[in-house]
Amino acid sequence: HSTTLKKARPQPKVVTVLFITNSQGQILIRTKQRQPFIGQLGLIFGKMHKNETIHEAASREFVEKVNDRVDGLHFKQCGVAHFVITSGETVVSDYIGILLTATISDDSVIKPFAQFYDPDNLPKDKLSPSTAELLTAFQEQQQFLEHTIAT
Repeated sequence: HSTTLKKARPQPKVVTVLFITNSQGQILIRTKQRQPFIGQLGLIFGKMHKNETIHEAASREFVEKVNDRVDGLHFKQCGVAHFVITSGETVVSDYIGILLTATISDDSVIKPFAQFYDPDNLPKDKLSPSTAELLTAFQEQQQFLEHTIAT
């Protein structure tokens, strides 16, 4: 991953992290299409925009990355996380994540690069940094977590 193009931020970014499940308890995972960690698997997430509510940001990210419709989808906040991801002495990512959950119907159309996985059978070696920790927190119903991860 490229760290030379990252701009310095005076504070961590705030993102919504979506735990989208289906009726079988599988979780929606997406192959990252942008740096950092392009090609690795991760949860659905994205930066909140100025003046957006948490639910507006979650709905926008869902539409952008999962399905063009959010009709009938209800996000429930389930926690907060703070992650700092480093590579050597470089901070690759520093974010505060608002964790939300929602369940979609099994016949929902999913955009390319996303698919449902059994959380216990994910290819751990293909997960982007913080994804395994977030999934564990979700499964264990932890409401707050904070980690620094060296890559």
